[in-house]
Amino acid sequence: MSSVIHIILSTSPFFFLFLYFIYSADHRPFVLYERYEQRQAGNQVDEDITLFPLMDYLRAVMGTIVFWSFLTIYLAVFVRKRRQLMKRYLAEGGSTGSTSIAAEGLDNGGGGRTQKVHSVIGNVCYDRPRSFLSKCTDKFSYTDLAYVTYKHPEGEQGDEAIFVEKKIRTYHPYHRENVAILVLDGHALSGQPKADVERDVASFQDQAAIHNRAPNQVIAICLFWTFFSLVTAIYILLQMGKIDEMNLDEFGEENTEDVEYARKFFWIFLCGVTPALAIGGNAFQWMMHYHWVTRAGKIVLRESALTMVVPKVLGADEFEEEEGSKYIQLT
Repeated sequence: MSSVIHIILSTSPFFFLFLYFIYSADHRPFVLYERYEQRQAGNQVDEDITLFPLMDYLRAVMGTIVFWSFLTIYLAVFVRKRRQLMKRYLAEGGSTGSTSIAAEGLDNGGGGRTQKVHSVIGNVCYDRPRSFLSKCTDKFSYTDLAYVTYKHPEGEQGDEAIFVEKKIRTYHPYHRENVAILVLDGHALSGQPKADVERDVASFQDQAAIHNRAPNQVIAICLFWTFFSLVTAIYILLQMGKIDEMNLDEFGEENTEDVEYARKFFWIFLCGVTPALAIGGNAFQWMMHYHWVTRAGKIVLRESALTMVVPKVLGADEFEEEEGSKYIQLT
């Protein structure tokens, strides 16, 4: 199932719910006036009918606007910047040493230029979840983590080489030794295994992946939901204003809708909360991700001080039951 079909099916119930919000807000003035006429005629009003406050509808819709705005910027900006960052690692050829590639306009600030990439040899120690909480989280997570260790490409301490140890995302959940590690020039802590980078880039450049994920169409759906939610919120607010103009208190009907509070809530959410979370949240998330990929990790002055090393003898707890033979074949 493609991403477009999946997102349409999963959001359909909310679409019908919002249609109900619009329908309920549209008929609310008529319902209240009908109650007034029944009281004037001496008829008994059916009190079993529950009228949910339109303010509750407005809160739900404004929360939805925040969610879809955040998701739109996440897909349109964050995801594309992360993909461009991964492309910077790929060089023309894979020999050990230094090569150059054309960076596609992605740095912490931007600007296309030629990016130098170092290729060194290092090890990858897979960080298998061991605690009960980690195993439960791993069941719902599509991300495997590992530790990569390699020689610092730019520095030595006397006669001894300096090593780098950092945590990375991996697409190959097993230990590996003597693999190619790509390091961005000027960012000694940016090492990423070449096989993982190639797998990452292939996951969004492959034609089948592009067809299934259809990123532009998904972004279009997010924009539709943002606009649809905004229109729904505005219509609910207008209906609250119409109810306020009916002066229900004069008719003996209590008006539970505070339209002045609703208007303040709408503008604060629209002009303050939404940009802060959608733009500021994604900007903060990108800075944290960029730092984690290119600058996080630690420098170790000697190889014996490395804490995450590939074990020489693998214990039974290193595998699930069916993974032992698979690992032997890979190594």
